[in-house]
Order: sequence, then structure tokens, then C-alpha cells
Amino acid sequence: MSKQPFVFSYQSVLKEEFAKADTDGNRILDLDEFVSILEKYGIEADRAKEVFETSGNNGISEDVFIDYVHKSNKLDSLMEEYTRMFNSIDKDGNGYITPEELKQDWIEKGINLSDKSIEALIKNFDMDDDKNITIDEYLNALILRYFRSKH
Repeated sequence: MSKQPFVFSYQSVLKEEFAKADTDGNRILDLDEFVSILEKYGIEADRAKEVFETSGNNGISEDVFIDYVHKSNKLDSLMEEYTRMFNSIDKDGNGYITPEELKQDWIEKGINLSDKSIEALIKNFDMDDDKNITIDEYLNALILRYFRSKH
């Protein structure tokens, strides 16, 4: 029985983070809350005050927050970085990382992992149980881990 493919939902993570940043629970972020959450994720906050003022200084709604983050380049830069990492491991360029490629990558880093360790690593990414890691599986897992690590 294969696992259900996991699809990373950037929006659901942002909704969770919005709720955490909304310390008084009124579903609106004040300017300090807004800037704080942007900085937490390394998202440029240069326009935060302008966006806040556009709201009539009434606060930032969940939709405005999500839109602001989507318009930033943080997700794009993460995808580019993680795609480069994937491609450096996928030596034959066939679009998936095999256990052998993963093991070789670790050896090149000076770490000789056992076959069981490689298998365990593959399982962390492999959502369709084909014993390989596709680019989508890789990106989903790493981007989710990035956002979860910021909690």
C-alpha cells in the first residue's frame, strides 16, 4: 500500500503562522505583529508599513498577509535553491534520486552511510513508495521543513 502523495500547501502554513502571530486573536495583525512574522521567515518587510497604512491603519487581514508573502520572492528563492541541490544529487539527470545517487552524494560529503540509513532517508521523502525521490517529493519535503523549522 503506497502513501498518499503529500502536497505542500504554502497557504495553509501561512494561515497557521498568521493565527500564531495574531496574539490577541482578533484575526488582524498590528504593524509589529506583521513585521515580526515577516522577519521570522526572512521575508522582506520593506513595504510592511506601506501595506499597513493602505489598510487604513486598521491592521493586516489574513488575506492581505498571504498576498504579501506570495508577492515576496522567498518561496521562489527556496525553490531555486532546493532545485539546484536536487540536481546536484541527481547525477544522471533523469528527474529522480536513487538510493545509489543519495549514497554517493553523502560519500562526496565525507560521510559513509549504511544502506539502512540511506533507505530511511529515502522513506522520509518518498511518498509513492517507489524507492526514489522525485523533484516534487524533494521540494515538498524541504519547503515544509523550512517553514516548520521556523516555529
